[in-house]
Amino acid sequence: MADEIRFKIPDENEPGYLRRYRTVVGLINQPFSPEALDGLVDFLLPFVKVPEDRTEAREAVLDMPQEEYREVLRSFLGMGKVPPNSGGSSAAG
Repeated sequence: MADEIRFKIPDENEPGYLRRYRTVVGLINQPFSPEALDGLVDFLLPFVKVPEDRTEAREAVLDMPQEEYREVLRSFLGMGKVPPNSGGSSAAG
């Protein structure tokens, strides 16, 4: 499994911002369930650039610490950016 996860997250000035925003808001407001978590992972997966292998990328998303996960979601909501090198395992790329 990869030790590092890197995201390429579009900012609020790139096309599709409202679609991404709507999707994240819908996903985070669902009742807690394994299916809801799978939906979040499925949403995030296309934005994972490292690891390139999709199975490894899915595992890396599932292994993210809570604060990194929150940072990534906040970045989709325009509430912050994923730092270039967070000192953890995720970073913007």
